[in-house]
Order: sequence, then structure tokens, then C-alpha cells
Amino acid sequence: MDFSKVTSLQIPEGNVTKIEDKEGNILWANINKVAYGVRWNSVNQATTACERIGNLELHKTLPIQSRFKVCIHKGKEIQYYCHPDDSRFRQDNTGYVKTLPIVLLSETQPAIIEDTDTTVKIRHTITDDIFADYKYLYAFIKVYIDNTTGNVCRITKIDTTNKTAYLESNHTFDSGDYSVELGCSINGYDGEIGVDTGGKFYQWSVDNDGDNNEVWQSLYKCVPYAREIKRHIIGIDRACVLNVAFNDAKWGWIGGLEANTAVNVINYHTNLRGGSNTTTFDEYLGVDNFRCQLGKARTNLPLATMRSYSQKTDGGQMLYKQIWEAIVWSYVIEYADFDVKKAYNSELTTEGYHQGGLGGGVIKGYDLGNYNNNEKFVPNDYTLELGNNTGIKNRAAKENQTAWNVPHWRGFNVFWYGDIWINIDNMLTKYDTTKQKRIWYYTDDVSKFSNDITNKEHQIEGLGNISAGWLQEVRINNKGDIVPSKITNNVNYKNSYHWNYTANNIHTTFAGGLASNGSRCSLLYLHANIGAGHAESSSGFAKVTILDN
Repeated sequence: MDFSKVTSLQIPEGNVTKIEDKEGNILWANINKVAYGVRWNSVNQATTACERIGNLELHKTLPIQSRFKVCIHKGKEIQYYCHPDDSRFRQDNTGYVKTLPIVLLSETQPAIIEDTDTTVKIRHTITDDIFADYKYLYAFIKVYIDNTTGNVCRITKIDTTNKTAYLESNHTFDSGDYSVELGCSINGYDGEIGVDTGGKFYQWSVDNDGDNNEVWQSLYKCVPYAREIKRHIIGIDRACVLNVAFNDAKWGWIGGLEANTAVNVINYHTNLRGGSNTTTFDEYLGVDNFRCQLGKARTNLPLATMRSYSQKTDGGQMLYKQIWEAIVWSYVIEYADFDVKKAYNSELTTEGYHQGGLGGGVIKGYDLGNYNNNEKFVPNDYTLELGNNTGIKNRAAKENQTAWNVPHWRGFNVFWYGDIWINIDNMLTKYDTTKQKRIWYYTDDVSKFSNDITNKEHQIEGLGNISAGWLQEVRINNKGDIVPSKITNNVNYKNSYHWNYTANNIHTTFAGGLASNGSRCSLLYLHANIGAGHAESSSGFAKVTILDN
């Protein structure tokens, strides 16, 4: 029987929603029962809002999005999950709550982060054998005054010889023994920190050239052309780079990595300096961490270098086209809206759906070039406290800058719009002077990721001879591709900008936007006029790990 044409099957026990073979493979599934998605019209309706389609109950439970969880992992091996409501701490804290002695030092003595002095209100020390290495350097801990209230502190220095940690805190603890909960090791000792997508899922689309287009998601392969999205661990923010190897077992996992390895860690050591890896802004550590590049993602690297650095760990890759698209559509389907910059609203609709957006984001400011050379602004740990949830964290205006609402979506710090550009691998593009169309090239074979378009089996025609404008429509084909196909002067279709270019050399793809791009920034904002060998101080990359299951 050819199940591809079956729309429903009635048996005495009821309506069949899916058919499996003996191995459990899905031969057919009823889309309206097991899938959910969005529909929009970019021909007759200039709005960013979409219509929810498929099983409306799944729009409430969100079985794909709800599996996203922050974890600590070594390559493909997950070490442990972070707490769902606060990624600074473990999901299972069993064995990580101890009674330890804390000593108050001085309210005037500066805190120290790897020999860089910064001023904080209060400093304490804590001594135990657990501080014989750097496992908890930069980690957060909770100090309990009573059995219910945990005051969060941060370890800013570890003296491994004396097995003593120095705490930065806004709270005063009299010297004595306290119940202490140890947080996650986020500096690389236990591995990397990222969002586990929880399992594979499927994505497909219906392309009607802007007229009632659809994108679907499901845990099942409902149509033969659906794209399988493998299980991944995706860095919580843009990736760091181990510029200089530690070569020291006291650093645990990261201590054994070679130089120029991309990692998802939160580490303020100069070996992992972010930005363009210059010392220019080191002095601002602890004074203005939005300006300092310690503890942040690496920028100013060409595409091939970012790819090579990402591949140095087991299963590691640079964020690439299919995964970027899958996550973008996951957001759009959850909120049924392309405009990620709509005001954040934590309340569900009366029907039980998510509404609003993630707020303006890190997309405004003045004189940002002089402030930090347009490098990354938000520290990679800024929204860790929001866990697997969605929300925003405010950063007040400072030095001729507007206030920022830092967006956090399902574990991701500074979700993929604003702050700095994010490079997308496996999404090369070139303007074809004969067709007078921009052509986008990609492959399904990870081993073929390169700056060469001749080994890419997929080619998608995009825009013609148009330089720039607001995105009206994307060419999604049948797999949920995001390739600009129409632009307009009307912001309301997608509230995303697009930069095109008609030179016929190979270009890489930047997504999301730079802070100084302002309102142009959005999830579907693409920059396609930068040569594949070019590097930008305002551009970073995300690292992903492809899991086998």
C-alpha cells in the first residue's frame, strides 16, 4: 500500500493518526493530528502575524520547543543538565550542597578575576578541598542564611595551593560555617554549555510564492520530502575561542584542548579573550563588562577559520543553514509572528498561546564604535539566571547608549538578532550575472562544508538586481529554506531587512544584525554582500554539536 496518498484511515477502534513499520519507522502520519505550523500571506496582507495551523493543542504544548534544555557536555557526551529555572545551577544538586567555612574579608578590598582588579562591595573567602583545581572558577554558588533563602555569589579567583576561593557578593556574611550549593562548572572544566534540542524532529513547507505559504514541524516524518533535523547541542551564545592552550590538567576538559578550538564556555581568562583578541578593553572587566571583551565570544574571523575551529571537538560544527532555519522557524511557529522585536509578554493568550515577542533587543546605541569597536556587547553569561525559560533582562542606558532589553529564548542568551552578526555556514551565495539573480548554494553533506560552491547540490534562486530593502517574502521551497525572494519599502511584512549585492564573487551569509543597525535587526535579517574570506569585528559565530541520536 502506498501510504503517501492516505489522508485518514478509520478502523473500529477509531481514527488512525499514524502508521509504523516493525522497526517503528513512520510510514504515514495525519498532519493535522501530529504536526503544527504557521500560514501567512505576503501578497494580500502586509502583516508580520501568522495563522496557526495543524493541531492547535500542539501550539500550546509545543512538543519540539519544550524539549530544549541547557546542559554541560563534552563533545557528544552530556555530563549533566542545568536547572530549568536557573542555568547557573544544576538540575540535580544532590551531592553539591555542602557545609563550608566562609570568612568575611573587607568591603573595600577589590575582587580579583585572574589578577585583574575590579571593585565590588564585599569580598569573602571559602576554603575546601574542592578548590584544589579550577573547576569552580567563575561559577556561581548559593550561600544559605537559613534553609529557604540562597544568596547568589560568584567565585572570582581560586588559590589552588591553599584550596581557597574568593567570592564576589552583594551580601554580607559573618565569618562562620554556611550551607553552600555549588553551581555548574561553566568555565570549561566539565565541558561546554549549550542548549540540547532533545531529539530529532521534522520540518517542511508549502511555497505558494507568498500566497498562503506554510511551514510545519512534527516529531514524525509526515511527508516524504520533510527535512530531518538531527538532535543538536547549540551554544547558548556566540562561540568563544581558546586562543592560547592551557595545557594544564587543573583546568579539566578545556585544559586538554589545543589552541584555536571553538568552545561554548564562560571564562574570563585572557586565553579565551573575545572580540578581536586585543587587550584594548581588558581594563573594564568588572567595571563595565559590556565594554570589556573578556568572557565574551570571539569575532573578526573568516568563514573557513570559524568552521575549522568549530570542528576540533567531537561532533563540532559551526552553526549552519539547516539548523539556523530550524531554530528560526521554531520561534516563528511558537509565537505565530515574524516580528521578534514586539514587546515581551509573559502572559499566554486566552487560548493558551504565546504572544508578543522578545522586545527591542540589543539593537540601539550611539557612538558604539568608540565604546568597544562594535565588538560583542553582552557577556555570554548575562541571562543564565533565566534557565530554559524565555524572558528579557534589562540593561540601563550608559555612555550615550539607549537602554537594552537583552532577549533570552529557551536557554539562548541574546537570541539571534542584534548585538553582533552571526555567521551561517553552508549558506553561500553568488549573484549570477546571466540570470540576473542571486543564487544560494548549500549541501546536505556535512563533510562537504567549505567555501566552494561547486560541491553544493542545492541551488535556490533569490532576488534579482536589487540592492537592499525590507523583506517581503522568502523562498521556502518544501523544506523551510530562508532565501529572500522579494523586498519592499514596507516594514510590516517581516520586519526584517536584507542587504543584497550584484557582484559575482562568492559571499557568506550574516544573519540577525549588528547593534548599530537598529530596527533593521531581526531573525530573518540577512547580509549577503560580504566575501567569504572577509572578517568583521562586529561578526561572530555559534558552535553546534551534532548528536548521533
